[in-house]
Amino acid sequence: MKFRPIVLWSAVTFLTACPSPSKVDGGTGGGFVAAGGGSATGGGSATGGGTADAGDPACGNCMATACTTAKSDCDNDADCVACVTGVDGDACERTTETHARVDAFLQCKGGACRVACIGEVADGGSCGDHLEDVAGGNCGACLEAKCCGEVNACYGAEVCWDGCFNNHDEAKCHGAPDAHALYHSFMACVSSQCQTECSGPTVTPACDAPAVAPSVGSCALPDAGFACNPVTNEGCDTDGGFACDRNNSGAYQCFGPPNTEALCAACNNSSTFCAPGHACVSSKCMRYCCADSDCGTGKCDSVSGDGGVGLCITQ
Repeated sequence: MKFRPIVLWSAVTFLTACPSPSKVDGGTGGGFVAAGGGSATGGGSATGGGTADAGDPACGNCMATACTTAKSDCDNDADCVACVTGVDGDACERTTETHARVDAFLQCKGGACRVACIGEVADGGSCGDHLEDVAGGNCGACLEAKCCGEVNACYGAEVCWDGCFNNHDEAKCHGAPDAHALYHSFMACVSSQCQTECSGPTVTPACDAPAVAPSVGSCALPDAGFACNPVTNEGCDTDGGFACDRNNSGAYQCFGPPNTEALCAACNNSSTFCAPGHACVSSKCMRYCCADSDCGTGKCDSVSGDGGVGLCITQ
């Protein structure tokens, strides 16, 4: 299950990597005081026979009351159960329907039922301190005002902050059910409460950018340190629906499907994702580029710290 950064655009800082040696290990519940006498790391399988709450009575009761539909929908989807219990990370996005069920379940587990399912945050620390190096300006102020609980909870679980959020290690994140849920709750708050403040300046995509970039991605080659090419999608399984995009630590990686939204289509990087060769900026899919020639009548505006990689905007 993925959430991508809303974007790092020119001088705007949004949720980049933050060294945090003082964090406790919270990958499978560490850093939290256990609640409800159960664990969210077991139970469930891709062939059925489990429940999404992993048999934890306190968690199950909370979910059944606070998020009845989300719980029942996930319980009745073996792939959803396998995903949210950490049994099979590949099951998380097996179908679009499962993807939506996982999202709804984890947002509830990490949000409304966080205490019942995961426990109290043992040492969340200061929301402002956690955000200092990863979200500045209006974005940081909005997150501190409206998403501080979610920030502290994710920061308190190392896998959530580093594995899910900053470095987007899907295998690590999907294998830690509690951290996975806290991450979804955090990103849901960003999307619902601070989308405008954290999506960078309002810019207009160049909607006539050609489908094939004339530069052939020459600014993002492997010898320059790129694991994949955001302009051409080279290095990712395009046929399998993977897309090269930027993660929260500023590196480019292949994100799994669904990545379907076309140039200038609406996107939010939480439930709708842009097709290969594009990034979601100002809630629209924009074309990655190396030069103005990649942008039709628009121009290639550089992304901070990426050498020649940019996004096609109107002149």
